[in-house]
Amino acid sequence: MFIQVNRDKFLYSLTFSDEIPQSWKRQTEIGIVKSRFCDNYFEEQGSEILEQGMLFDFVKNINLFAFEGELLHIRQESPQMKLSPIGNGRPCIIRLLKNEEIYKKNIIGRDDIVKLCLDYAKQEDKVAVIASDACAMMEYYVEYALQESEQENYYKIIDEISSCLEALYRMADNSEEWLKKFFNTLINNYINGNRKSMRKSEDIMEWTLKNAYPALVTGLASELCSIADILWLRGKVDAEEFDFYRADRLSKGFEYGLSEKAEHYNYLYRTVYENAFLWNLFRLNFKVGFHWAIQFINKVILEYATNNPEYVIKIKVKISESNAIKEYWGNGNMWLAGIRDHNVPTLIGDVIFCLKEAIISSLEICKKDHEFTVAFANYVKETIYSKSNNIVLLTIIVGKW
Repeated sequence: MFIQVNRDKFLYSLTFSDEIPQSWKRQTEIGIVKSRFCDNYFEEQGSEILEQGMLFDFVKNINLFAFEGELLHIRQESPQMKLSPIGNGRPCIIRLLKNEEIYKKNIIGRDDIVKLCLDYAKQEDKVAVIASDACAMMEYYVEYALQESEQENYYKIIDEISSCLEALYRMADNSEEWLKKFFNTLINNYINGNRKSMRKSEDIMEWTLKNAYPALVTGLASELCSIADILWLRGKVDAEEFDFYRADRLSKGFEYGLSEKAEHYNYLYRTVYENAFLWNLFRLNFKVGFHWAIQFINKVILEYATNNPEYVIKIKVKISESNAIKEYWGNGNMWLAGIRDHNVPTLIGDVIFCLKEAIISSLEICKKDHEFTVAFANYVKETIYSKSNNIVLLTIIVGKW
């Protein structure tokens, strides 16, 4: 059907003729966009599609029909249908939208374009140039929405841009520089902006950690760790509230130097497995995650020791490899961090649990490679011994090696 003679003779007539029934035309369009061999068709007929005002007919048909269904049976739950994007119609239309800058001229109808790009982000066989085009359009819509929000009373901006951000986060390797600038702006506005800017940035950063897709964690782990520090560690505003309300606090989070946002951590993440940032961080970018976890835990334990000197002691530990003796902050509750709930704030326990699980998983996966396993285990152990100031981190290695 997609050889030259058929494209010229049949597809052109079926697509553009006024004498063909609409139902036939639609079925033809659906067949075209679902095909893996429609690239030449769109290259040749792109201008005609634009002139005939049919572009968004193709977009809508792609968004509705360019999928392949798979029935999933998950334990005792009802069967679920998984829809996977298919066909080359989607990337061809993305190129057309980007090259002709139609996405800028159709702000009102951008939801269809956003869905088109988000579905492409979920495809397994993405092409870098198409992904970059899709990201450029999503970046434009995010910037447009943020600019528009400055003219209006506060509304929850994340509801408007979440689909754009999801597409960008899923294709983060094609939008890395823009995302770095975007995250820096969020952090700066959160720290130095007015109340409105602070609230918007907070919503977006919180959503970002909850939706830390693998591509985002792989490429921008350091930036995500900075966002986590900003949200979860007590800042200037939180410090003022802490001094005023300290006597009435029921939560121990503030005593560990955690923020107001971290106090509500249990409500944001019902289980540790819902924290995509922590779960993916140590598995996809271990070195960055490992060093971040050490400095994060060190900060909160030092803060707790400063605020509650009567509840902690310095524990001397002899490191067998070097015979050196080092002191670490600790108490009975800290020994159970990441093992038993409510001994330390849940966030701290989750950091330890996710880090420990990632280490154990790596050792298990690579157990046949004895040289790597020994080197990795020694790296973890020596780093924790040398850089930790507390026994919370030591619980990861005590009894393991």
